[in-house]
Amino acid sequence: MGRKPCCQKVGLKKGAWTAEEDNKLKNFILTNGHCCWRALPKLAGLLRCGKSCRLRWTNYLRPDLKRGFLSEDEEKIVIDLHAKLGNRWSKIASHLPGRTDNEIKNHWNTHIKKKLRNMGIDPLVHNPLPPTTTTPPPLQEQTQNPVAGQELLSDSVDQNKETETSMQSTITEGKDEDKNMASSSLMEMRSQECFEKVGSKNGSWTAEEDKKLSNFILKNGQCCWKSVPKLSGLSRCSKSCRLRWKNYLRPDLKRGLLSEDEEKIVIDLHAKLGNRWSKIASHLPGRTDNKIKNHWNTHIKKKLMNIGIDPVTHNPLPPPTTDQPPKNQEPSSQVVDQNRDPEPSMQSTITEDKSMGASPFDDLQFPPNFIDYSEIMSVLYDDFSS
Repeated sequence: MGRKPCCQKVGLKKGAWTAEEDNKLKNFILTNGHCCWRALPKLAGLLRCGKSCRLRWTNYLRPDLKRGFLSEDEEKIVIDLHAKLGNRWSKIASHLPGRTDNEIKNHWNTHIKKKLRNMGIDPLVHNPLPPTTTTPPPLQEQTQNPVAGQELLSDSVDQNKETETSMQSTITEGKDEDKNMASSSLMEMRSQECFEKVGSKNGSWTAEEDKKLSNFILKNGQCCWKSVPKLSGLSRCSKSCRLRWKNYLRPDLKRGLLSEDEEKIVIDLHAKLGNRWSKIASHLPGRTDNKIKNHWNTHIKKKLMNIGIDPVTHNPLPPPTTDQPPKNQEPSSQVVDQNRDPEPSMQSTITEDKSMGASPFDDLQFPPNFIDYSEIMSVLYDDFSS
């Protein structure tokens, strides 16, 4: 039997909490204390789920809640408890008053793991990391002494026979080591990325944020981008700050379309470098790689095609091939012989005499079985008249 749901969730509100809802929940709990969370929404006058009220109170509205990063003493407590309890974040949070399990988990994944690896400690097992393996040097003696090479081959065959019996016991250990190495390599790759995205702001930049970033860089210069958001007082990711400065806020940035001279430079560099827009932009001061790429796809490509040049290979385009038949000539499939009769015995040929006054029926030829009905009609007409 599973746990019963907290409510039917029919007609309840979802999404972000408003200030009025926060005030209702806070005033009710401060006056009445923690009652049953399933009955709390009705008593507080909220159209929310009991689970949503509980998480909102424990993670955001508690008066004893601590904000900001964990201190060094708190990090030491988290490391000691993680070595004993593992990823049981709720139990770890019970030893740190004012901290939530979600906040501790995020701080572990973004900060403490990296510190432990830099110290040479595995964050999963809390043991020293194994030393990096080096590749063995190449065997040069085998090529020089063939006899020694044969002896080495025989020794390796004997060793392989001996190790076949012990391979089954080492397979499981090898799998565990591979899993640990794979997990450590994945975490190293993640640590190289921009890891300050937890709690950072997304979306369009405001005028105040632009002023903060531009004033800080103009005064202090371009330092390490990972430290720029904290030093300038921005709740943004370092990658977002870097792209905002280079593509929009630089004082030497050029606006508008590229000139004809710049287009010629782009065409010459594209023929050598291809679609390596960052290197092309290094030859055009004040232009970004994104701006050059967009101008290439919208303007320069069309110009090259109209001139007759392939924009990919920068070679002349092949002439268009015309496989259609001429308009005046009809296809042979549509020619129909209309002079054929269904019975070949009834065919007749009409030859026209080109001389003046000749009748077209003078040379009319009839078949041998043809019956002249004119004589019969004349006889019948005579009989009818008499």
